[in-house]
Amino acid sequence: MNTPIALTHLSLIRIHGTDAAQFLQGQLTNDVNSAPGQWQFTGYCNPKGRLLGLFQLWRTDQQFFLLMETSLTATLLKRLKMYVLRSDVNIESVPTATLTGHFLENAKSEGQSATHTVETMSASAYRLWYAGRYLNIDITSEPASAESTEGLQTWLAADIADGIPRVTDATTEQFVPQMINLDALDGINFKKGCYTGQEIVARMHYLGKLKQRMFLCALNNVSDTVGPGDKIVTLTEGSEPGAQVGTIVSAIPGSDRLLVVLRLEQLDAQLALVDGSTISVLADQPYALPAPRKSS
Repeated sequence: MNTPIALTHLSLIRIHGTDAAQFLQGQLTNDVNSAPGQWQFTGYCNPKGRLLGLFQLWRTDQQFFLLMETSLTATLLKRLKMYVLRSDVNIESVPTATLTGHFLENAKSEGQSATHTVETMSASAYRLWYAGRYLNIDITSEPASAESTEGLQTWLAADIADGIPRVTDATTEQFVPQMINLDALDGINFKKGCYTGQEIVARMHYLGKLKQRMFLCALNNVSDTVGPGDKIVTLTEGSEPGAQVGTIVSAIPGSDRLLVVLRLEQLDAQLALVDGSTISVLADQPYALPAPRKSS
């Protein structure tokens, strides 16, 4: 196995109590009671259907665990606690958790895993499987010291190649779940009932109103400053920046691959960062996207 990579961009929170499942059902986009033994993507929206954050969630017999961006942990932890009221729900960060990424040797790249298997390694340790790699969580150990930036960049590059989105402090409340392909990643359950922002998310699904989606793109002039939240614009005559037509979801400085939410009618346009670095949508995407629904 390769050297463990400290995933310092992620933090862990734990939710438990007799009302925990009911509480989470009313907050998140996915059905938290489905698929035992698997982890799932699930979104946390504001009332307008915009994503406050994105979680990787799994459950045991007595509790739920959520992995999320470290930059949003304090804000979303506070917000979730606001809605507990008199319910028997306990929400807490797990600062002692060690999160490490591991690549399998000689693993073939097969895109996003369909199974999302969770292994319980012990009473305090879990393993979340991806295609060709896995993420270890040890709840009781001391937090790992940061590995090299190169190691973390390798993990984030694999996320980009697999089409796994991020919602960071730079992009919170910018995207409806379908814009970052949560429907394609089984991160939305359209039959589970009400949750915050559900009306907007459902309307976009059933009435065919989606005008933007996330795509894997190539950056033709590698930038050392590119990052989530950066604007994508069209290029006009003379290569001057035009109107904004997209937003970067995930990018690594110095890499030529990035995930970008783009207006569907602009996919064939000349696209660039505001500094003039051009990008292009790759022909081979990590997974199939749902066909657009026709509005009634």
